[in-house]
Amino acid sequence: DGARICAALPAVVDAGIERPGVARAHLEVDGVAVPGRRADHRPSRRARVARREPHPRIEGIDMAAVTLPRFSDPRDVTEFVAKLEAFEKGEIGPDQFRAYRLTRGVYGQRQEGTQMIRVKIPFGRLDEASLKALADVADRWSRGFGHVTTRQNVQFHFVKMTDVEAVMSRLHEAGLTTRGACGNSVRSVTACELAEVCGTAPFDVTPYAEAITRLFLRHPLSETLPRKFKIAFSGCANDCAKAAIHDLGFIASVKDGEKGFKVVAGGGL
Repeated sequence: DGARICAALPAVVDAGIERPGVARAHLEVDGVAVPGRRADHRPSRRARVARREPHPRIEGIDMAAVTLPRFSDPRDVTEFVAKLEAFEKGEIGPDQFRAYRLTRGVYGQRQEGTQMIRVKIPFGRLDEASLKALADVADRWSRGFGHVTTRQNVQFHFVKMTDVEAVMSRLHEAGLTTRGACGNSVRSVTACELAEVCGTAPFDVTPYAEAITRLFLRHPLSETLPRKFKIAFSGCANDCAKAAIHDLGFIASVKDGEKGFKVVAGGGL
């Protein structure tokens, strides 16, 4: 299955160039591990924050007018409700429903009747509408707060199964989805937290992270894996996204004037 995923990845090149201003990428497969770096190689947080404001890549841009990508689909909510009703009627068994709900971001907790809902936030990008939706979910159906995960997602505990439809619908209003956030699926694609503003990155990796996200989101292959599959993008050799420990990691580079990636595989995350 991993080989089949790798075989599908070149499609991200064509998917990526559909976005204006994104150059065609070359995927340079390199089986050599990422070289070690000095402990002081990554700039201090103070230096990184200072470098971000102002930054030539965002200076003069009206951020309120920026539209972030949507990943939700109302059919996901309808399908989940239908599967839940089929389970409650005994038309599908508990094991079958469990495998299904996990790939939809719904984990059963040890406390009877409660669920953990994980919201997929590809490459960690959120806007005001998304944050308000997450706050609504926390206040109305969870415990008033959520947890930020290592994959840049947000998850909520103690959600009643009868409220999952309402949670998914509220998230959809902001373009957020739980699809593929759990289970044996292609998980949320992460990226360096300084993507788009990093002064040492040769180019912005987020259009490519979005292209791979869309390639596998709702793809039948991505939900029939024997194990979860994790992908990350780093904007420079500092590898802030820890690409080297992922199943597939992409590290931005420029070779002979052409944008591309060093690709590492087989991480044990």
